[in-house]
Amino acid sequence: FDEKLRDHLNETNSIVKYDGLYRLSTITLDIDKASNSDDDLLIKVRNEIHYIENELGLEREFIHPWFSGTGFHVSIPEIFGFKISKSMPQTVKKTLTNIFPDCDNIYDGQRLIRAGYTWNKKSGLYKTPLSVEEIMTLTMEEIKKLAKKPRLDFKRLPLKHEPFLQEHIIEANKRTKATYVITDGSDES
Repeated sequence: FDEKLRDHLNETNSIVKYDGLYRLSTITLDIDKASNSDDDLLIKVRNEIHYIENELGLEREFIHPWFSGTGFHVSIPEIFGFKISKSMPQTVKKTLTNIFPDCDNIYDGQRLIRAGYTWNKKSGLYKTPLSVEEIMTLTMEEIKKLAKKPRLDFKRLPLKHEPFLQEHIIEANKRTKATYVITDGSDES
């Protein structure tokens, strides 16, 4: 957000209808449990991480999974090169829902995401950092056991990486034009 956010919050006491510039340094993917079993949820997050690493080509040390207390957040650097603008949330939303269709749609610009190491009231567990190796090898029970207290000794690299997926950006203001042909139902041309 730009400096206008503070004034907006003071005036409205809410982030809703904020109309300033947006910038993005990291991307967080949200993978909620919803109606999935614990095992299905773990498979889902593993698939997303596999896709990021093997299909998109982001090195493993720049993939930061978190157990949120009920689901998962996967943080990665801003590897697309989104331009600072008022319409950035719509561009990010179009791009990320296209690339990550199985993740929850949280890209509306006016959203808060649980901060690391905070307590999740629903589950009684903490938002806990995990390594990719832990995600790929631990069971949900083992992950939940780690989340019973804050894991403050966990260290990893900062999420800084040069953008390399610019060609995947879908601009918010670009629309595809559809051509419709209305006929009377006859076969005549």
